[in-house]
Amino acid sequence: MEELNALGFKYALTDLTPKPKAKATTTGNKREPSGNECGYCHFKTIPPHDKRSHRTQKKKRPFTDAELKELGMVKA
Repeated sequence: MEELNALGFKYALTDLTPKPKAKATTTGNKREPSGNECGYCHFKTIPPHDKRSHRTQKKKRPFTDAELKELGMVKA
């Protein structure tokens, strides 16, 4: 390394191992649905849901009875 520095090349040896990532200090937003009827379904369910429950649907539409059963919800 000294020879390279003498020739005008500036090198430094460093440790390239990845550093551990810091853990998140917040727990995130744990918002619960308000209990009002859903903007897409236009009915209430038990447990309550809102428009965020439809985020996986490509075309937003009311849940079918089969989908409600799969999600563990029933119409109120």
